[in-house]
Amino acid sequence: MTIYISRTQSILLALAVLFLATSCTTKQQISSSALDLPSANAQSPEVDPDLEPLISEPEISLDQELEALAMTGPWEEPLVAPEETQICLDPDLAEPLYDFPVVVNRQVQMYLDLFQGKQRKYFARWLGRSGNYSDLITKELEAAGIPRDLLYLAMIESGFNQ
Repeated sequence: MTIYISRTQSILLALAVLFLATSCTTKQQISSSALDLPSANAQSPEVDPDLEPLISEPEISLDQELEALAMTGPWEEPLVAPEETQICLDPDLAEPLYDFPVVVNRQVQMYLDLFQGKQRKYFARWLGRSGNYSDLITKELEAAGIPRDLLYLAMIESGFNQ
C-alpha cells in the first residue's frame, strides 16, 4: 500500500515535528543569587568612558524648541535674498563665509536665538563634543566633494551623543 502526501501536508508535518522537538527541551535555570554575586576570581572589566551611555539632553529642551518653533508660524521665504559674496576688508562689517548657501528665515532665526539664549549651555556642550569628530567628518566630507560646513548639521541633529 502506497501513501501519497501532498507538499502542503509534508510541510505541515515537518513544522509539527519541529515544534514538538523544541517544546521538549529543558531550560537551564540560573539562580538569582548567582547573578547578584560576582565570583571571587572574577575581575570586573574596566569600562571605557567613551563607551558609557551619555545622559541625553533633558526633554525640557525639546519642549522649549517645539514651543518656540510653533510661534514662528508657517514656513516662509528667506528674509534676505542670497547675494553674491562681496569682499569686505572691515572685520566688523564682514559677513560670515559659508561653503553652501545659507537661508535665514523666521525658523532659522528662532533656532539662532534659542541656541544663543535658553539652550546656550546645550549648544556649548555640542560644540565641545564636536572636537572628537570634526577632523574625521571634515575629511569624509572633503573626500566626497560635499561642503565641509555640513559638519554642523551632524552636530545639530545629534549633539554628537552616542
